[in-house]
Amino acid sequence: MKRTLALLCALLMLVSSFVACGKSEDPAATTTAANGTTEATTTAATEPAETEPPKAFDSVPAQNYGGHVFSILYSQNDECYRDFIAEQMNGDVQNDAVFERNSMVEDKLNIEIEIAWDTHGTVNDKARLQSQAGSQDYDLFGGHRDSLKLTYQGFFYDLNQIEALNLDQVWWDQGWIDAITVNDALYTLIGDVNVSAQLFVSSLAFNKRLMDESNIAYPYDLVREGKWTLEAYKGMLTDFGSDLNGDGMMKTEDDLYGLTGWSWESGFSYLYGADFIFTNRDENGDFSVSFDMEKILDLSTKLVDLYKLESVCISTASGTAEHVKAYGMFAEGRALFADTVMVNYGTYFTDMTDDFGIVPIPKYDEEQDSYKSYLGYTIPMMFITNNTENPERTGTILEALCTSTYDHVTPKMYEVVTKLKNARDEDSSEMIDIIIRNKIIDPLHFYNITGYGNFGRTLVVEQNANVSSKLKSYEKVAAKEWDKIMASFQSIGQ
Repeated sequence: MKRTLALLCALLMLVSSFVACGKSEDPAATTTAANGTTEATTTAATEPAETEPPKAFDSVPAQNYGGHVFSILYSQNDECYRDFIAEQMNGDVQNDAVFERNSMVEDKLNIEIEIAWDTHGTVNDKARLQSQAGSQDYDLFGGHRDSLKLTYQGFFYDLNQIEALNLDQVWWDQGWIDAITVNDALYTLIGDVNVSAQLFVSSLAFNKRLMDESNIAYPYDLVREGKWTLEAYKGMLTDFGSDLNGDGMMKTEDDLYGLTGWSWESGFSYLYGADFIFTNRDENGDFSVSFDMEKILDLSTKLVDLYKLESVCISTASGTAEHVKAYGMFAEGRALFADTVMVNYGTYFTDMTDDFGIVPIPKYDEEQDSYKSYLGYTIPMMFITNNTENPERTGTILEALCTSTYDHVTPKMYEVVTKLKNARDEDSSEMIDIIIRNKIIDPLHFYNITGYGNFGRTLVVEQNANVSSKLKSYEKVAAKEWDKIMASFQSIGQ
């Protein structure tokens, strides 16, 4: 609350300065006549100068950190280090936006941003060693879901203790904070500053030409009306598809499909898009392995029915080389929908001949409060070690980076996603905002708890809706793993 009030005060002071600048002492101007008397004169009313509303970045006070080198070590997975690295302007949308953001922060705080990257395993090892040795090689780390193991081993600093971070603001991911906070402590964080965390969210691309030819209305209005559901989605897929070469067989390399995807993404997209997770917080804020069995049984039936449609082709191979096959179908105009995280758009769809639109993953039903977006577990969650010498300085720099990203990079997300500079699709831009602001986080998935953690993919691979006994078989092992993690959190600082 204190952080929020501080932020509001800063913004109100800025607004009041704008108002003061526009005030006149007296609406009636006067002139002095030759005889020394004063006369009222009529002057044309002048319009107050237009001023831009205060930006989030303006709420961060300027500091002089004496040229401090803010050193970052990031995971090299999927080139996530592009969240920070931009050596010069080069015409790439994301690079140029990040370059401008970094420059603003460096100038305001008198720092220099330096980034290195390595495998996520090495990032974790170096963070652990830094904590144990008491060294200060890196100010900030960007890891992977494996990094969460270090949180309950006590190697990271509690970010809730840093006053400079306004963690209740929209530029910090509230879904992540709610899901990962344990015992009122927060050891890892994502926000707008992690551009990759905005890109590694599930979404649906649809082919506009194929919809036009089939007299299918673009689903934008269904999304806005809250009617974009699994049932509506399945209705579009059920009778779609065609044996284009007429050989009597549906083949991915030749024919037309309703949906293409990859099981390591699609399997989780629809499970979590239905606003379902395997954990629950009690009235004391404590997590437990607990879920709605009736809902997961019904959801499993709906999803398996979807996966079994002849027009649906979701690759179950493990290697990312399968991306080319799965998303190549869509890029070639042979799939109505592609289910994928948004980072793949710029990789596979930039050179598409057909236009495509973007919508969120459909809801479980119309009663679901909002659309939910699965967040891929390879995202570089940020953390600092528990021996950080100046946590408030680190917090101020992070707040500056995140607010400036919110102001200057996030508004360009459609261009960042598609890698098409100055591209405009107002409908899809609106959808992207819905997608990135409604992430859903299941702690059991990110902590990779036995059975439940990868259940979404299991449904795609096995395509068996009789999951009651399978889910029950996970209970004891999963509960034991989870209780052990929670006990480790309890012991931190003791």
